[in-house]
Amino acid sequence: MPSNADHELVGVMRAALQGRGVSDACFDLLQARLAALVPLSSPAASPSDDLTLPAVLCPSGLARAALDALGTEWDDGDEAFVRERLDAWSRDETVADVATRLLAAADTLAKTQVRPATLIFFLWELESVLEGLSAERRDSR
Repeated sequence: MPSNADHELVGVMRAALQGRGVSDACFDLLQARLAALVPLSSPAASPSDDLTLPAVLCPSGLARAALDALGTEWDDGDEAFVRERLDAWSRDETVADVATRLLAAADTLAKTQVRPATLIFFLWELESVLEGLSAERRDSR
């Protein structure tokens, strides 16, 4: 994916969540996060212990504010669809493994016609995973 091109999911999110209180800055943050995950997902990426997460992948008040505005309208089907793609990793996996799973889930969601609630749940899960990675990085220092 070229670094100057939006990930397809960003366009899907913009169309699905337009007029729901999500600012352009939030969509820009999503794009920056997806772009930052690309080099981390490379098999040549440093092992988890040696990796410093880019600042854009750290927890964000901007993202949390958007999520609070969107609410929690998803149902078990939305949650199951996203979790099926994200919950397979274990604590033993590297940052590269996690980045790969996040990008694969984003690719799938971009190409699958899903409800806006499914996209909202993915955003919640993305933020949670990034918070977990940041906490692990802090705790390992």
